[in-house]
Amino acid sequence: MPLIDIALAAANVVYVDTSVAQDEASLLALGVLDADTVVYYGGGNVDITDILGVNALNSANIVATGGSTVTIDAGLLDLNVLTQTNLLIDGDSNISLSAGDVGLPGLLTNLLSNVTVAFSGSEDGTFTYVPPTLGILASTSITIDEMDPGDAIVVPFPGSGLLGVNELRENDTSGIFSPDNSYRDGYLHLKNGGALNQVDFRIKMSPEEYAIYSADKDAYLLASQDKFIFPGDDSDEPPYVACFTIGTMIATPGGLRAIEGLVPGDLVLTRDNGAQPLRWIGASKLDMIDLRLHENLRPIRIRANALGDNIPIEALVVSPQHRVLVRSIIAERMFGIPEVLVAAKQLLHLDGVDIEESLTDVTYVHILLDRHEVVLANGAFAETLYLGPMALQAVGPAALAEMKMLFPKLLEDEFRPVRARYFPSGREGRRLAMRHSKNRKPLYMQ
Repeated sequence: MPLIDIALAAANVVYVDTSVAQDEASLLALGVLDADTVVYYGGGNVDITDILGVNALNSANIVATGGSTVTIDAGLLDLNVLTQTNLLIDGDSNISLSAGDVGLPGLLTNLLSNVTVAFSGSEDGTFTYVPPTLGILASTSITIDEMDPGDAIVVPFPGSGLLGVNELRENDTSGIFSPDNSYRDGYLHLKNGGALNQVDFRIKMSPEEYAIYSADKDAYLLASQDKFIFPGDDSDEPPYVACFTIGTMIATPGGLRAIEGLVPGDLVLTRDNGAQPLRWIGASKLDMIDLRLHENLRPIRIRANALGDNIPIEALVVSPQHRVLVRSIIAERMFGIPEVLVAAKQLLHLDGVDIEESLTDVTYVHILLDRHEVVLANGAFAETLYLGPMALQAVGPAALAEMKMLFPKLLEDEFRPVRARYFPSGREGRRLAMRHSKNRKPLYMQ
């Protein structure tokens, strides 16, 4: 039974609305100090140790739900009041455990040994662990037994980009990344940090989930962002290739050209690496019967100006999985980077982005370059074919054989294609689109 179900079945459950300001008197009046389970809901933020100090973790279960963010400062906690405490993250909520003020290694080790983290719900939750600010010599461990695809762990360790979340080798305290034995006993073992303030994560994971993770680690282990995302697809749809449609105009050094007129060797303009040669082009046609039997394969129409001023300059029709470039302050606030690639089907909350219902057939075209790139299509930036495991499953045996001839590295088990930009999960992409729609902000800002 999930831990959250056990928590909500406790004898004494107290609910706290985070959408309104809470102080010590209001929390005490609700009975949070005597409750077995305290549920923080309402979509707001609350720092319970700032309000309650040493008594903050006196409850056996602390639950964040309904988009709420709960912050716990471990440095304010008194070891004498700690019991076995579950931190439960439901839906798209967040719990942040900060050890910033901890000065003694024993305090931190005992604290974390008494804490269990678990996730629930269909949305993406986040657990953030903030390591100590002091250079204490301490190796700590956190066990997480319940995660679902899209749930995330973030460790904003000082030195981000140099010291990032990575795989942990058994008995490795050198701070040097090694993949040996990173998955054992049904757990993925990750670490963050070096000899000082190293934190180890034991993440419960089935062999099938580990296989998904191992096949495309760059999608889930984002060391430069100090972030791990639990592997898996957050939709029930089978994999399909991301494609443009015939008639799409691609920017080349010689001007715009229709995608169906391009051939291998032609140069196309990329956002990051100038003019690059086209290595392979493929096409597949879906007729009326195909579209009726597989409604999820219907293309997405992005009308002119739907993403920003003159972006695209005319309607862009792509497959539902095709990713377009989003550049905005909202993206930077959500992901810590200003540009991300989001699947077209995740943008359906936006005005001007719709499922194309009128077509009786569609021809999808995909273009492959030496690396994953961002190109200009009908005036909007969008991706070329990404050779991740999902695409390789979907292109068909003949196309796959051609690609392996062109790119022998595909035959290597260790091959990991580099993404041109970060891919938000499906739920992250939908939340991004909804925030843009709510705030009436363009998805692409110059």
